[in-house]
Amino acid sequence: MRIMGLSGTLKQALVTLLFCLVTIGGTYTARGENPPYTDTETTLPNIISSSDPSSFVTLEALPEATQIMADWRNTEDSFPLKANPKDPNPVIINEIIRIPYLFRATFIDGSEIEVHVNREIGTRQHASESAERYLTVIGQLPAILRTGVRIIWLHKEGPERKFALNQGIYLNDVEAAKFLEEGTLEEILFHEATHTSLDFLHSGLGGEANPDWQAAQTSDGQFISKYGRDNPESAH
Repeated sequence: MRIMGLSGTLKQALVTLLFCLVTIGGTYTARGENPPYTDTETTLPNIISSSDPSSFVTLEALPEATQIMADWRNTEDSFPLKANPKDPNPVIINEIIRIPYLFRATFIDGSEIEVHVNREIGTRQHASESAERYLTVIGQLPAILRTGVRIIWLHKEGPERKFALNQGIYLNDVEAAKFLEEGTLEEILFHEATHTSLDFLHSGLGGEANPDWQAAQTSDGQFISKYGRDNPESAH
């Protein structure tokens, strides 16, 4: 499925609306029907394509500094992140203290994202090249979906392929490279960026819930995707 013949602005608006409906519990208006889509990552590929323009401009190396990085793995030196009490389906996410490769990504509109790359990935050059590949894709997202992405955590590998946490996105390089080759990384990052930039505004996980959104969701009673149906309040 690919949206053709549209201006860049209109295409981004339509794509954002569609993904928001699927990702953050949007509703399907026809009552009594099963959700028509499973998720946003495999059933709707190529809504964003590799040939679309990217707003990513530069990646600047930053001085070394100790950082706390989100990491799904449970290791001897990891410690569990305190679960959000408002999350009805909390998952166990660990954090680790590292001195990662640090970068600052800049985009055409002047926005910035900090990138923390675990040194297990290899050399600084490999860290930079991997980060640039994924940042190029992030630059293809509608600008509104980059507003909530403050940080990218990039590890070499792990049991979890990707997830969004507050205003950060976790990736592991091995799986992200596969997604890129398969042509699904654009939709995966779109999905995760929806959580960081929009979902927490409506679900209440980032503060006060939006009563209008919740009332509309309840009154409709149906969902456009199985993911939205199964996760009506959760950002996971």
